[in-house]
Order: sequence, then structure tokens, then C-alpha cells
Amino acid sequence: MNINLVTEKSDALKRFEQIEWPIADKEHYGTADVDFTTRPFYLSAEDNGEILGIIQGKIQGGVCTINDLIVAHNRRGQGIGTELMAKIEEYAVENKAHKIRLVTGDGWPAIKFYEKLSYKETARRPNDMQHTDFIEYTKFI
Repeated sequence: MNINLVTEKSDALKRFEQIEWPIADKEHYGTADVDFTTRPFYLSAEDNGEILGIIQGKIQGGVCTINDLIVAHNRRGQGIGTELMAKIEEYAVENKAHKIRLVTGDGWPAIKFYEKLSYKETARRPNDMQHTDFIEYTKFI
């Protein structure tokens, strides 16, 4: 047996997945008709051509994952992040997501922000990215 590292899916790998994933989905979810299509999103808050903040992530399998949320340092505390989060929650519901998840650093100011928006801590990730401790937050929508 050989183990091969590839950076792009070959036609053979695509065919393998087309055959095997429906079988695995039926075993795990009771149906082979499971939609794991990844729907990336990228929203920006702008005012007169100036970008004030961005939010980026994906929806997959009924879960909205927020990978990045950042507001311009000189515009924080003005409700921009709250508006971006409200817009992504609307978008997630429209795209049939049942929950939103995100990660932030342990001890970072964003914790209070997410908790104010009714996100609940669901996991801890010690010594994660850049050897920093992170906390996963989830909100069911």
C-alpha cells in the first residue's frame, strides 16, 4: 500500500468520493441525501467607500462557521460588529443553517461582545493557533 499526498483531487479521487460518501452518509445520518456543499461568504461594512469591518466564513452541513470578524481599530464600539453579526445571522437562517460557531482568543475583549449577542462557550482549545488558547462559541438560530 502507498500513501500519496496530493494538492488537487484527481478524477479517480472524485469518483471514489461520489461512491463512498453516500454510503457513509446513509450509515451516519440515515440518508444518502446529505448536502455538505460549502457556501463561503464575505461581508463588508462600508461607509462612503471606506471599509469599516469585515466578516468571513462558510455555511456547510447546516452550520455557519465564522472564521474572521474584524472592525477598524478606530471604529470599534460603534455597533459595526453587532450589525455585521446580525446580517450574518440573517444570511445563515436564509441558507438553512441551524447554528453559528466561531472561535476567539481566551481573555480577548471579543468574549464579552459574543456573550452579549447570546453566544455560549462550547469548547476550549488550549495551545491552538500560534500557541494561543482559544474558546469556541456557538449560537443556535
